Amino acid sequence: MISDSDIRFISGNFGVPPGHAGNVVRLLQEGMSVPFISRYRKEQTGNMDEALVNLISERYDLVCELNQRKGTILKTIEQQGKLSDELKDIIAGCYSPAGLEDIYLPFKPKKRTKAVIAAEMGLRPLADMLLDPGEKGAADELAGRFLTTLNSDQTATDALEWAGYIIAESFSENTILRSRLREQMYGKGLLVSEVKKDFREKRTKFDDYYQFSEPVKKIPAHRVHAVFRCE
Repeated sequence: MISDSDIRFISGNFGVPPGHAGNVVRLLQEGMSVPFISRYRKEQTGNMDEALVNLISERYDLVCELNQRKGTILKTIEQQGKLSDELKDIIAGCYSPAGLEDIYLPFKPKKRTKAVIAAEMGLRPLADMLLDPGEKGAADELAGRFLTTLNSDQTATDALEWAGYIIAESFSENTILRSRLREQMYGKGLLVSEVKKDFREKRTKFDDYYQFSEPVKKIPAHRVHAVFRCE
């Protein structure tokens, strides 16, 4: 099901009127091919050429895949009793596959991680205190308040370590932080490879990647695949 906001997203990607983009989507849904639409339905598409119709077709396919994924995510969160109207609107308005998975991450069914175990130990309030800039007291003093929730042989240092797992997981699930880190990686990151010591004197078809570095934003896909094969 394609909504009006989906059509606006598709049209905005290519600077075409929503009406024309909507007509292309409707014609695609009716089973017409890209060449047919571009040649024989120009009055409905605003004289789009085949290349532009094809781009809209590709973006339409992406939106369909995203909508299917959104349906699964919404159902999962609703079953948890955590689906608010605000969260529903955020998911509906997301058109980035990576961004959508970032939103879903805090609600995604988890394995029993160390952070989950730490929460079961009653250390989530300690993690919240450690992150609260208004909280007074040294970390070990705060941790000392929670020794009764631990085993008798565990110390404040253990409490801090376990609370750290909760904090680390909360950072890894923070949508804004993940987005900013992804931007940093794409903008300033380097893909680096270095030969293992056992292969330093051996010649292989991957010689070029024995000592290799290239900015992420510039590296072409075939070199990324080559590095992965080399690994």
